[in-house]
Amino acid sequence: MVNQAGKIVRSPRSVLFHANLRHYNNSFLFTSNGIIINTRGSKHGPPVFVIQGQMHHKAGSLLAVPGVKPTFLQLFMFAIDDQERLRAEAFTGRNATLSRAIIEVIEAVNPFSRFLQTNA
Repeated sequence: MVNQAGKIVRSPRSVLFHANLRHYNNSFLFTSNGIIINTRGSKHGPPVFVIQGQMHHKAGSLLAVPGVKPTFLQLFMFAIDDQERLRAEAFTGRNATLSRAIIEVIEAVNPFSRFLQTNA
């Protein structure tokens, strides 16, 4: 939101989201990038995303393997409450209200998510 002076004002929820952006992004992926993140980036200047080798996506099995927690695309086959619970186990710093809002937006606008929900 921008106030009358033209300054950006963030809500507490927005501040929380931006502080944990990577965790929220990773919580709602359909596939894995199949990369190892280089955390030795530059200490001066903007953050650098470095990939060694070839980038590819790992989709994995469509159905979760019995006894193994579902990940990525597999999570979208569950009801919203179950999705939230499974994501909460992986990312303890998340905000349940914000996570639920993200899930609801994804289900409203992403045809793949809707397809998985209705055909699981």
